[in-house]
Amino acid sequence: MHKMLFMLAVVLAASWVFVSDAHAHKKPPKWNAEVKIEEGHNDNVRSAANGPKKTGTEFTTADIRYERKAPHRGLTPDQFWTRLRGRVYTQFSTRDFIELRSGASYDLGGSNDLLLQFGYVPRRLRLEENVRTNNAFATEYDLNAGVQTRFGPRKQGRARLLAKESYDAFRSGFSERSAQTTAVAGDFRYQFFPSLGAKIGAEYGQRAANSEDFDRKEWRYKVSLRKKFLSGTTFDVRASYRDGSYTVNTPFNSTGKRNKNFGRRDTTWEYEAKLSMPLPFAKRARVSLRYQIGRASGRERV
Repeated sequence: MHKMLFMLAVVLAASWVFVSDAHAHKKPPKWNAEVKIEEGHNDNVRSAANGPKKTGTEFTTADIRYERKAPHRGLTPDQFWTRLRGRVYTQFSTRDFIELRSGASYDLGGSNDLLLQFGYVPRRLRLEENVRTNNAFATEYDLNAGVQTRFGPRKQGRARLLAKESYDAFRSGFSERSAQTTAVAGDFRYQFFPSLGAKIGAEYGQRAANSEDFDRKEWRYKVSLRKKFLSGTTFDVRASYRDGSYTVNTPFNSTGKRNKNFGRRDTTWEYEAKLSMPLPFAKRARVSLRYQIGRASGRERV
């Protein structure tokens, strides 16, 4: 049912975009909208180490974004956006998801902005069924706040710093995994030329779970390049690295039960290339092709 509702929302948003494009010369809309449809392939959807669990699959992503920009009055932000995004996998349909994200920015003067962001994912697969467990799903909540500044003679650079708070609420028999994560993230973006830009970012977070066996600290790093063409087509390449260590410091808990994550460390590399093109009959609609490659260490004991 949720997939049908999502696809209906995509159709309605796409219709609104096409109609607004047709009448844009008469009256500029207060709201801008963009619809993206993406076909992709992930060669390691489970983020598994080399072995039988390393499996690839195709996916389709639909992304709707509404945005409003206007000088703020009182508590009204200068920019407000909301985004609905969903993904359907050709295989492993339990990994399908829908997410809702919204954000606002307030001009602080001097090319500085205050940022507020919220995210909600009603159902995401977090633990795949195996011989010992059933599928474990979680509801995810995110709240971020931070600042950004733009610099350079043409404001071609941007630096951003965010404080992030999230909560994962696991369902049906997996409540020990429910956790609150506190993180700090920063990124730096620079437009070297009108047609070429780069972005680099890092994040550090600590997770406190209902069971100490799932407490964890993690570093994430990302770097990306974007090439723009005169037609409006963009080509992006991105590399990311994740290094997470479980912080439970004893092999057994107070009841004598073994802590399965004692000494565990997970590392993952991911590489991605994406080609995105605007549709000629609707300037605010885009189609994309994405290819993802994942490399994971599995479970290392340190």
